[in-house]
Amino acid sequence: MVVSTLLLFVACEAPPPIRSSSSPRAPSPTVEILPSARALPVNGLGFELEWSTPMRLGPHRLQVLDESGRARAGQIGPVQWDASRRRARFTPTELEPGHYLLRIEGFESTEGGWFTGQDHAFEVLPADVEAPDGHQLTVVGRPSPASTAPLVVTFPEPMHHTTPEALTALAGPTPWSGQWSLDAQQQAATFTPAEPWPAAPIRVSIGAGATDLAGNPLRDRPPGLITPRAP
Repeated sequence: MVVSTLLLFVACEAPPPIRSSSSPRAPSPTVEILPSARALPVNGLGFELEWSTPMRLGPHRLQVLDESGRARAGQIGPVQWDASRRRARFTPTELEPGHYLLRIEGFESTEGGWFTGQDHAFEVLPADVEAPDGHQLTVVGRPSPASTAPLVVTFPEPMHHTTPEALTALAGPTPWSGQWSLDAQQQAATFTPAEPWPAAPIRVSIGAGATDLAGNPLRDRPPGLITPRAP
């Protein structure tokens, strides 16, 4: 059943073909779990599994357990996959504030490599309905000409992992190529330029897509372009 132009929800898939014991074993896939922040507001729960290789859509097993890993807690909502079969999205439900384990197991790549399984500890916090204060945002760096010095945008609280998509580094009026990345706490975004900075004013634009973990946009978001201050 197609749920959007890019995402598919598949409950299960035909079992993989039986392979000869002499067939070479496919490498085990690896996964990045997003968000990397471990404390999430109950109104911002949602995980993405970013796999190293295309995956079979099912069968697989996802569970939310208590912090001891012994008792099941809550439910897992529908699993949605993007067209590449490398990103799976789902939302735990029926969870009260507290500590839990997300257990990931039973996943297989399209090449036949099995994921060994992993537990991911996280904490559920009370609902967050307060927007982060844009006045507390800082932009720091020393982007001198011919250097590749990074820029760092620090937010007043952990932000959603898609926030880097709302950030743009500019050299003069031109967006400068490079890579934005969030730290593990999802509070500081670092821009590493792909090429040395030119002799032009370097500034940063903060777009409307910068939101906290619960999806609250920045309050009093800085207008226009921000000139980084020296660290």
